[in-house]
Amino acid sequence: NKPPLAWWYVGAIFVVMAFYLWLKSLPEGSHVPAGWPQIVQNTIRGPYSVFGLAPWLGFAFLGGAIGVTVRKYREHLNTTKSCLWFLALATLLKLIWVVSVTVAPSEGIAWFTARSAQVVAFLGLLRWVEVRFGIGVPRLLCVGRMTFEIYIVHVIVLYGGIFGFGLKIWIS
Repeated sequence: NKPPLAWWYVGAIFVVMAFYLWLKSLPEGSHVPAGWPQIVQNTIRGPYSVFGLAPWLGFAFLGGAIGVTVRKYREHLNTTKSCLWFLALATLLKLIWVVSVTVAPSEGIAWFTARSAQVVAFLGLLRWVEVRFGIGVPRLLCVGRMTFEIYIVHVIVLYGGIFGFGLKIWIS
């Protein structure tokens, strides 16, 4: 018996978040991996990192976990009531956020769980619209297909997040 794929994604989220917390604990101005070429450092934590791997990879894994779950239980998720699972998950993430800002303060966990709760709630809303109004998956997939291009434009062209040069020098 191997665990469902969604649990592997959840485990990967924990690994990414542990890595993210470690990165946040490093002194300001330190680059990871130290001594490596700038293009490699900028993908993790470098002089021009805008969107490093952590925590953004955690959002990708969260989407993967939700995606595999929705696909696996698709026949059970064709009612508007089933969209309450998204609300339940968003509420759980918000509760983790409350704990991370009050009981065990952690800026990294608080930020990630707050944003994740917003993303999951929005996905629940999209799923509800899809089920209620029959919009259909192909139209919603169009948004997902464009996100990689948007990421490239923002990170590389606008912010110079990989190579260190971009349009930000003329914008700021």
